[in-house]
Amino acid sequence: MSRITPTVTVNLDKERHLRYDLNALVDIEEATGKPLSEIFTDTANMSMKNFRILLWAGLKSEDPALTREQLGAMIDVSIFAELKDAIGQAVFASQPDQATGEPKNEESPSDGENSGPTDA
Repeated sequence: MSRITPTVTVNLDKERHLRYDLNALVDIEEATGKPLSEIFTDTANMSMKNFRILLWAGLKSEDPALTREQLGAMIDVSIFAELKDAIGQAVFASQPDQATGEPKNEESPSDGENSGPTDA
């Protein structure tokens, strides 16, 4: 059984992969000075600083040299919603399956792109 935390792909300066393993979660707490429960309580009103920290922490496992400032320079406001959705999907994917305790191996929750009536 795989214990590798799943990733979600985002396109910034290049294709990158968000992963929220234990190190990423600790990085979030250290950078914000707050427990995760406070950070994830009100994501609709999240500060830009915390948004960038969440994104940075999820990308660090792939690129440990990436700074928050470098990351901020890659982000255009037009992709905030897309990145916020990707963070949500990656955090969801990192949570263990309630039945097995293993990381979820299923697809991330739908972004609605293929939702709607079927032809059947």
